[in-house]
Amino acid sequence: MTPSQIRNAMRVLENALSDTSPQRGEVGRGEKHAWAPTPVPPALLQAARDLRQHMTDAEQRLWQCLRGKQLDGFRFRKQHPIARFVLDFYCPAVKLAIEIDGGQHNTAPGRASDEERTRFLKARGIRVLRFWNHEVLQDLPGVLERIWEALHLPPSSPWRDGVGAGASWPLPPAGGR
Repeated sequence: MTPSQIRNAMRVLENALSDTSPQRGEVGRGEKHAWAPTPVPPALLQAARDLRQHMTDAEQRLWQCLRGKQLDGFRFRKQHPIARFVLDFYCPAVKLAIEIDGGQHNTAPGRASDEERTRFLKARGIRVLRFWNHEVLQDLPGVLERIWEALHLPPSSPWRDGVGAGASWPLPPAGGR
């Protein structure tokens, strides 16, 4: 399935699930329902599985530090589907998404797509932290420090020095890639 077909399938699902009833998901009112996970369209689920099997070098290196609650006990998921997107890494406890970006993200269409994704996630209370591939490969301790700081910010705190959703787009490195 092509990326545009996946996006179209996700839009159909999103429209089907956009019930705005005030009682939907409320606890203690009306009929009691057990929590059920949000269904993930099969095409998006398969895309996430494929991405897990074919992680970039930078993603693999960062995952070795995030997996198994190694970063201060926080649990991360890799290649986690949310709505019509697959996030590189996601910490549900603090609603933090971590994206590792390669050169394709430094184009006008790549930036526009990333900005749309960030707006979508921010609207759902998910903070986004972005790093370039070379940052992870060349300065992993610095990347982990920024992630640790983001994990310990209260949800309503502003992000400092361009960390996170307030300045979600990393600047290209000085002197090229």
